[in-house]
Amino acid sequence: MLAQVPAPQRAPLLRVLRGLSREERGLLGVLAQRTPPSRRDALRARLIALPPPRRAAWLAQEVAR
Repeated sequence: MLAQVPAPQRAPLLRVLRGLSREERGLLGVLAQRTPPSRRDALRARLIALPPPRRAAWLAQEVAR
């Protein structure tokens, strides 16, 4: 998910990752492993677009699917 991040997403994604809790990073790791390469751009874009207070719930919901 993070290996080839497009230049415009790098800084915003790093800000998001630094703001995640340990639990949220764990959920993101599970989600990243489950997400096919063809859908990872959309996953990154959604993660970046979410307001910080909604990220934990969104990550938990996506992992539960």
